[in-house]
Amino acid sequence: MTATDTYKRYQIACATQSDIQHHLGLLFSLAHGNVLELGTRGGVSTVALLAGVELRGGHIWSIDIEDCSGVLPPHEQWTFVQGDSRDPDLAAQNVDPFQLILIDTEHVYEITAAELDLWGEHVAPGGVICMHDIVTFPGVRRAAREFAERVGWPITYVLPCHGMAVIERPV
Repeated sequence: MTATDTYKRYQIACATQSDIQHHLGLLFSLAHGNVLELGTRGGVSTVALLAGVELRGGHIWSIDIEDCSGVLPPHEQWTFVQGDSRDPDLAAQNVDPFQLILIDTEHVYEITAAELDLWGEHVAPGGVICMHDIVTFPGVRRAAREFAERVGWPITYVLPCHGMAVIERPV
């Protein structure tokens, strides 16, 4: 897949109704450097992230419990890992910090809180954690708020489209 193909897919995703459609521009604008996507499903957010890293440089690692390796054609800037997003062995393999982490997995408090605890320390200074479905799933919003309060990072809530929490790690 070429950069032109990815950007076309991104534009189509922006124009196609989905549960994350209104946040694709935000994800595209934040995607640079090392990016981690927890939860891949059909690859709608993946294509926005990939278009961003193609433009600005970087690499995306996507982790999902299901095999989502076929949602996009093979791409040198995207690596899919089938596994549990709460697996400490996966986090231990990471050597570079992430500029962006997108969490959009199981949408329950316990899982989301565990993901934040595991991956939060891997956010680069100035980097962000985006968490989808904070309106639809109150446990996700609670986990985001509690994490941000505990580590002292500012949090912003973005609506509509099921809501997005944006937690920024200070520089």
